[in-house]
Amino acid sequence: MGSEYHESPQSVGEKIGGEIGKEVGSAIGKEVENHFHEKKAERKKKKEKGPMARRVGYAIGIVFAFLGLWVINNFQEWGWRFITDEWDQVDQIVHYSIYLSLIVYGAFILYDQKRFYYAGRLAMDGFGIYVGVRMFQVFPFDFQYLFGGWDWMNIVFPWIIIIGIIGGVIAIVVRTARLLAGKNIYD
Repeated sequence: MGSEYHESPQSVGEKIGGEIGKEVGSAIGKEVENHFHEKKAERKKKKEKGPMARRVGYAIGIVFAFLGLWVINNFQEWGWRFITDEWDQVDQIVHYSIYLSLIVYGAFILYDQKRFYYAGRLAMDGFGIYVGVRMFQVFPFDFQYLFGGWDWMNIVFPWIIIIGIIGGVIAIVVRTARLLAGKNIYD
């Protein structure tokens, strides 16, 4: 009699389970991978704004610019005591900055192209830096009368202006790099 090799039911079960386990594990792995690829594609699609969404954003920018213009034109009548007489030294450039925003955002609505967008944003950023520097030099504020005496703001607010200037410089560097790299507007 020849010796026949018989496997125990347990070892046969482990083999079958092992093969099935590999197939099930592979199928689950593929499903998980597909799920994450789909989610990534959805996030990318949501991140990319179409021309209409960008135009709505530009229109909102125009609304805020008009709101800023209204405040700048009326705050003296409202008796805001924390704005000093030195405001006259920066009033004109603040107005010009708002007018520039209105013009650029209006142009973006009419002509929504990447290079034009970057040129407009660089112009606004550059002028914003200039306004920040002038505000820092003149500092037309005195917060000692605000809410019963916020003298500490006379120390803190110049630093906020400096941070804004640094932010403007960083924005110019980033926008220039994105323009030169040919990046999408909202990447």
